[in-house]
Amino acid sequence: MKTKIKTNGRYFTRLREKQNLTIKELSLKTGISESTLSNIENNKVIPQLRTLLKLVKFYNITLKELFENF
Repeated sequence: MKTKIKTNGRYFTRLREKQNLTIKELSLKTGISESTLSNIENNKVIPQLRTLLKLVKFYNITLKELFENF
């Protein structure tokens, strides 16, 4: 049986908007493609761990904070 995991894309959107960044600007700062960021924010993909780690580092949050908002 497959378990479906859903992330809270809105949380990622709020983090980005709090810093007044566009997806394009965030992409340039993190090295994560615009399409990947958009798909994360729209709950179309489950981010890979390395992507999550880049976002955690960029936003200066802990993994605990991140997963509490999933």
